[in-house]
Amino acid sequence: MEPIRSGTTWGRIARAALLAALAGGFAIAFLYDGYVGYARENARDFARTLGLPSPPLPEVQPKLTSAEAARMIERAKAGGPLPELFAAFGQAAARKDGQDFYLGPGGWLRARHDEGRIAQLEWVPGANTEADQRWQRWIGMVLAALAIVFILRLTFVAAGRVFLTDAGLKMPGRRYIPFEAMTELRERPDDPAGCVALHYQKNGRACVLSLDPYVVRELPAVVAAIRQRKGYPIPTPAPSPDHAAR
Repeated sequence: MEPIRSGTTWGRIARAALLAALAGGFAIAFLYDGYVGYARENARDFARTLGLPSPPLPEVQPKLTSAEAARMIERAKAGGPLPELFAAFGQAAARKDGQDFYLGPGGWLRARHDEGRIAQLEWVPGANTEADQRWQRWIGMVLAALAIVFILRLTFVAAGRVFLTDAGLKMPGRRYIPFEAMTELRERPDDPAGCVALHYQKNGRACVLSLDPYVVRELPAVVAAIRQRKGYPIPTPAPSPDHAAR
């Protein structure tokens, strides 16, 4: 017999590609907001609050977290000079009314000076808190993992091939089903999906393989070749209800 080699339908490939693109696009958006976007929005709010020119945006200090700010606030209550504040974060992002402002990803630290010493520290959370940014990163990572799964699925779908040769029928990820093992080819003309059930024996057990035209692009040719090789009769279409009524 003439071998038949069939890929899957373009509709199935397009659907798999769409799922991969959607998951990847959302993953990039969430990760961007979690690592960059939300911090920039806080920087813009910071500039508006203090009346700073924007652009350029004030520099964000990634090390300045709410936990680090809380540690320094506790030290400031003890009246210490806190020289590490300047060593850790360098020049203040802004100075106004005798106060220094240090900008972090999730908010800013306000430092009021008194005779060369820090008199008061206050942490002001931004509109997009550190918890918000963590959630964005976590969701982005989950979506990135999902996108990888969809990309692998797309690769499998696009590369999958169905072979019908003298050795039998081979579906992607399956061994050959020999013609000798095939027992019945059951078609359902009333099935809107147009699926065909191939019954066969495997290790003494009765098995059924559903052949879907959405998965196998050349399914009519495959079914016709199996029917011819096995001598199965062509199914007679069921009469329409109007015809049966007559």
